[in-house]
Amino acid sequence: MTVKVKIDLTDAAGLAANQRGELTDAQRERATRAARGRRGCLTYLLRRVILPAGALIALVFLLGGRAPAIVVWVLLFIALIVGTEMFMLTVPPLIQRQLLLRRDLVEERLESAEGRLLYTRGGYEAVLDNRVLLLPSNPLDLRPDMLYRFYFLPRSGFVLSAEVIGKSATADTREALLEALSAVLDFNRDTLAANRRGELTTSQLLRLLPRFITIAGDFTPSQLWSDLLRGRVEATGGIGRRLKQPRPYQPYAYVIGARHFSVSPRAFEVLIDDLPYRAYHLPRSGILLSIEPLAARHDLKDGDAEHPYDETDSVAEGGA
Repeated sequence: MTVKVKIDLTDAAGLAANQRGELTDAQRERATRAARGRRGCLTYLLRRVILPAGALIALVFLLGGRAPAIVVWVLLFIALIVGTEMFMLTVPPLIQRQLLLRRDLVEERLESAEGRLLYTRGGYEAVLDNRVLLLPSNPLDLRPDMLYRFYFLPRSGFVLSAEVIGKSATADTREALLEALSAVLDFNRDTLAANRRGELTTSQLLRLLPRFITIAGDFTPSQLWSDLLRGRVEATGGIGRRLKQPRPYQPYAYVIGARHFSVSPRAFEVLIDDLPYRAYHLPRSGILLSIEPLAARHDLKDGDAEHPYDETDSVAEGGA
């Protein structure tokens, strides 16, 4: 079994070599693996095969169930269109990126530029003013609230190392972080506004119904049923961090103040540790519904309309 080695792009030895215009052996090996398609670039392809694969599985079930021919042909036509589009949007850019990366390895020329991490549908990406760089697929010790000087291969944009040069604008960080959290936890601004008022929205209620059959030690059916009948939302504020939990609980969680909230692996990667947050959740089952990053008092200017963070805010705020 292959052991996945965690990549530290802020490693001092790697940074020092890149500042001299050189690659370390580890960086060269990492880029070579990506150029062969086993890591890095291949991740983009794997993220896009779910929809056409699901359509083909549905087609098999329809054929086995002797579905009407028109239904089978329509589904097949849709699967072919979607599959072709996914192929054209993924495979040619993948091949081009690999070719560029191979040329980079021959030339071994480096460039550097300032940028930061932004969240996209697939995760955080290193973004310059006019370009998106290619990060390795392994977990990274980079934070979206920091500014970096990225050292990368110029043709492919493959990132070799990242040097911290300061913090990004606080308001911009909170805005980007809220967008990322809303994407992975499936809420929007209107939903967040309702949760702030202590209200559970209809869409949230419908999404909670399947939780009756996916309970894994975090709550009981009676607790969830009571929460749905009451329709109330509570808030808990405090410093947030990520935590891996022991069984029988879900393995990934956010800790906000003194409370734990189980989350998906995708959501686990988004939260920035040691920042203040306000989490909106069901009172008895403790299911997390939405969450927003808060401004620390020293980050607020006079007249700022945002809620200032206060450590006493970790007391739950019940809805009306």
